[in-house]
Amino acid sequence: MALLVPLIGTTPPAQAKQARPDLPRLQQDRPVEGKVFPGRSKSSKAQRNDADKLWRAPDAKLPSGHAKIAFAPGAAAPAPGKNGAGQPAKDDNGLAQAGDLPVYAAPAEAPAGRRMPRSAPGGTAPATLDGVQVDMLDGKAASQLGAKGPVVKLTGTAESPTDPNAPQTGKPADTNAGENTDDRDGKPKAEQADGDTPANGEGSSGDTDAKAPAEASAAPQPRSASAAARIDRATQATATADGQRAPPQQDIAVELDYSAYAQHYGGDWGSRLKLVQLPACAATEPGRADCAQPTEIKSENDLAKQRLTARVALSAGQPLTLAAAAGTSGAAGSFNATSLSPSGSWAAGGHAGGFSWNHPVETPDVPGGPEPEITLGYSSQAIDGRTSSTNNQSSWIGEGWDYQPGFIERRYQSCQQDMGNGANNKTKTGDLCWFGNSLTVSLDGSSNELVRDDKAGTWKTADDDGARIELKKGAANGDDDGEHWVLTTTDGTQYWFGLNRLPGWSAGKPETNSTLTAPVFGNHPGEPCYNTAFDKSACTQAYRWNLDYVVDPHGNAMSLWWNKDTNHYGQLGKADKPVRYDRDGYLTRIDYGQRAESLFSEQAPARVTFTTAERCIPSKDFDCAPGKLTKENAKHWPDVPFDLKCDAGAKCTNKLSPSFWTTKRLTQITTEALVGNSYAKADTWTLKQSFPQTDGTSPALWLAAIDHTGHGGGKDTAMPPVAFTGQMMDNRVDGFEGLEPFSRHRISAVNTEHGSTVGVTYSERECSAMPGKQKLPASPQDNGMRCYPMYWTPEWADKPILDWFHKYVVTEIREEDNVTDALPKVTAYEYLGSPAWAYDDSELTEAKHRTWS
Repeated sequence: MALLVPLIGTTPPAQAKQARPDLPRLQQDRPVEGKVFPGRSKSSKAQRNDADKLWRAPDAKLPSGHAKIAFAPGAAAPAPGKNGAGQPAKDDNGLAQAGDLPVYAAPAEAPAGRRMPRSAPGGTAPATLDGVQVDMLDGKAASQLGAKGPVVKLTGTAESPTDPNAPQTGKPADTNAGENTDDRDGKPKAEQADGDTPANGEGSSGDTDAKAPAEASAAPQPRSASAAARIDRATQATATADGQRAPPQQDIAVELDYSAYAQHYGGDWGSRLKLVQLPACAATEPGRADCAQPTEIKSENDLAKQRLTARVALSAGQPLTLAAAAGTSGAAGSFNATSLSPSGSWAAGGHAGGFSWNHPVETPDVPGGPEPEITLGYSSQAIDGRTSSTNNQSSWIGEGWDYQPGFIERRYQSCQQDMGNGANNKTKTGDLCWFGNSLTVSLDGSSNELVRDDKAGTWKTADDDGARIELKKGAANGDDDGEHWVLTTTDGTQYWFGLNRLPGWSAGKPETNSTLTAPVFGNHPGEPCYNTAFDKSACTQAYRWNLDYVVDPHGNAMSLWWNKDTNHYGQLGKADKPVRYDRDGYLTRIDYGQRAESLFSEQAPARVTFTTAERCIPSKDFDCAPGKLTKENAKHWPDVPFDLKCDAGAKCTNKLSPSFWTTKRLTQITTEALVGNSYAKADTWTLKQSFPQTDGTSPALWLAAIDHTGHGGGKDTAMPPVAFTGQMMDNRVDGFEGLEPFSRHRISAVNTEHGSTVGVTYSERECSAMPGKQKLPASPQDNGMRCYPMYWTPEWADKPILDWFHKYVVTEIREEDNVTDALPKVTAYEYLGSPAWAYDDSELTEAKHRTWS
């Protein structure tokens, strides 16, 4: 992205005094216009710190119980507020509530263009339902079906003759439409003792292998459409004996309110929910592979009201079981993507208008050779680049922050988007497929595309800075053929990525764990591991090679050591076929001052250690031990998608594609120098983090402060902390269409260790999608506004939708001295012209979905 050129102006102290010659003390009255930022003076005029409002773990439990919804004769989704005395509560769409359960239902109107039959076969009146029995399973029963979320069993009820030859009279439903058989103690009433028999005693338990085929999906409709128009149906097979009439059947509109437990599992679990239908045999034969495989039905997730809606065909006496299952993506981001963000290629510095802050970590000197240059870097534009299609779990430091010594990443494509053109996969699955050489290198804080010269077989960076890049094979790093990389700079220093076993390694020596891998299918001729049979075309491929070894021309070396976490997913769309992959890797140590020939035989003269903890803030009631990340405690890890976790040997129900996320946060950096035969601490930086409240989405990890302590002379010396104030700002251009504005905090002020405050003022939102106040670019290609388009696919949609996201620029930087009465220094920024957005030409994006972002 090429965006905006700033003009800088500073208000000099002399001008400020002329404007207000009777200048009082600075902290009581500011002579320079601008926001008052919260310095150490705690001024009553100070801008509020949104990040101080801390998130609290929800204590809501999944509801369970039994209730019946009785339909009035001829009822069809009555208008809200029309229910009279004795009638059950209705929601905004006119659906009746099942007692106190968060389930709503009503007969659905026929979709536009579809004619409903005037009579049943033989000239009798059409058979309809007089109500629906709702059974909501408790957490234990739902777990037995492989579900992590709520499970609802719907059984249609109808007063029909038991004689199959008897005529259907169309007897009206019970006039007591408000009857409530709610039983919240977890035990059904007498007429439904086994939980599988319909309330009226008719029909069978529905123990059949019938599955609901998913109908052709349609494009998502606007939020303003009626419930009946926004939801589609799931069909249910009804097996009847020869000569018997099928039981009464009717289309039912169903809603599930998940607002009370939207943050039950973290990682924006609620925004990723969709409805699936469980096979009838799931409860009786959970061991059968086909009984553990849910069928996705057409449903919609209203994120504003936090409700799932669907249209289902329900038959009397034949239970239909629905479960709320979370996918890997939602309005707040996608865990299918890795942490590599497109905003890394945006223009840096003042041209992009973002606010940056660097916090250096000083390391002990060594006699010679490569040394780590560690800087904790913050960028507000990294947050601007978070969209619904990117992985939006904040880094191990906090929102907008990161430190990565270097990596090379290869991107793959979802197999369901890589079909045709001779591909051997004919069924959509969530696996990864090979898609050419799409590679990015990140080193020294900048990212660059890698370009291959197919004729010469050589590699170089897109800006061709003179570095020589080599792809090598044969490393024992987990990759199928041991691929790893060497980047040699113009001064002869070599940077190795994914070597894993460093020079001098022998059996029993540690490995760097620097290569992250996943199963990848070669589904086209000529691609790695291709086979004519798709299920035999997979092999383990690296997707990220982390920097693990640096050596200069004189043999001076530095080594980097990593840990990685694994997960499993159901390969080929089969929950009972789990395969392992690496979901995350993080740095644990850097050794430097070494010699290349003695990496394992001699201690490093200096080292840096990175200490991590769980992404969970301990309290007096909960200690956040790693082993406590369970289904019951997942709510304490608010930005961790626990529902996507699948352990070895377990069925990966609803986890049918790899997802990428971490459970770790960086809490401390310690520098040490070798003194004799042991290491002595030099400095320690302690990171204090929190989870601030958001707009309803899961909170993002926030870096609240950094404490620096020096060690030496037998004592510890602590500096005042560097503290960060946050301001919550929307990422999505909100339009009240049932999606979240997806808000994130950005740094609005920094209180430094020297007693000064640096305040940041951002531009206001320029774009709006609000009804009656819409203000958007005329088209993506003709965009001169501070918002950019992006295609993303909600879990309930079958194709991407076009959405808009805000870009904020800095309009003022205010530097204040909170120790003396010195005047503040105010730097104002103005921007010439309109933003110039670059076209996304990524090969991984379909041409029709590429846009200017």
